[in-house]
Amino acid sequence: MPAEQDNLFEQPGQHTFSTALVLLKDGRKMRRLGWSSPGMWIALGKMPEATMNGTPIVMRPFFAMLGRDGNFAVWFPAICDILADDWVVVE
Repeated sequence: MPAEQDNLFEQPGQHTFSTALVLLKDGRKMRRLGWSSPGMWIALGKMPEATMNGTPIVMRPFFAMLGRDGNFAVWFPAICDILADDWVVVE
């Protein structure tokens, strides 16, 4: 891991989406301070290989969001999420 990436983990506070993406790839959970529910967060989802009707399938990584209702859903960032600088790590 590059030295500048090591520093990301030591910097508390708010991040850009670019930094949040690096942290998500490292297995961290992230949320925006601008989201209405403090319990909502996203993570990089990964599914194990599986078969469908005997055919092997490989799922690509995706963003998974824990919603207000306690269920996960696939999440796609809006332009306001990509341009935001209020991303924080969820401990």
